[in-house]
Amino acid sequence: MIGAMMTIAVIAFASCREDNEGEKTPEYEWPSKHFNQSYILPDSLSNLSWDMATKDEDSIAMGFRFMGEYVHSGECPTNPHSPHPLYDSLVGMYHDTAWYGTTNYMYPAVAYPVSAISVVSDADFDGTHLAGSELIDIANVNVLSCGDFVLNGYPYDEEHFKSIIQPFSKFTRNERCLWCGSVGIYLPFPSLSRTHNLTVTFSFEGWKSVSSTVHVEL
Repeated sequence: MIGAMMTIAVIAFASCREDNEGEKTPEYEWPSKHFNQSYILPDSLSNLSWDMATKDEDSIAMGFRFMGEYVHSGECPTNPHSPHPLYDSLVGMYHDTAWYGTTNYMYPAVAYPVSAISVVSDADFDGTHLAGSELIDIANVNVLSCGDFVLNGYPYDEEHFKSIIQPFSKFTRNERCLWCGSVGIYLPFPSLSRTHNLTVTFSFEGWKSVSSTVHVEL
């Protein structure tokens, strides 16, 4: 399940391509002073098809994708246009101004750092997590992030994208930045109620919070 979720995360967003007489043009790469060529403003949260319980791995797996307006550089060779007004401020905030290598135009990065995640059920989960209590302390979060790469000045001894699966409390400041693709959240199987409406909320630094509810029947 984890491997499948990471695959979905990697392909969650389309690359910069356009139709040419019914055929796709090649995916272009170009040197730029900015590694990230686009961002997404997280205005809402969409549930993915794998928001389900997986009994074989003794966990509940939930998948989400951030939805919202795209903030683009305007540099894509196959689709040139004016840059989004927020683009320069975002690359400045992340100091993404000295790359001059192969750009990341395939995976828009979430525009603002994730400051908190909340997971709350409307039913009793276990003896210490009754209905309405916070569950993020027993959850693992699964993301792709280029935060470490960009904010550490593009170290060549690291992969551009970092796959992270761990409790949110262990995320460093850099790891909470520049998430790319979809996000997975894993919970252990509950010991009490087998039916839950799990409300998941992502909060961002300098931006609104977004929420979604997943219904689970075990």
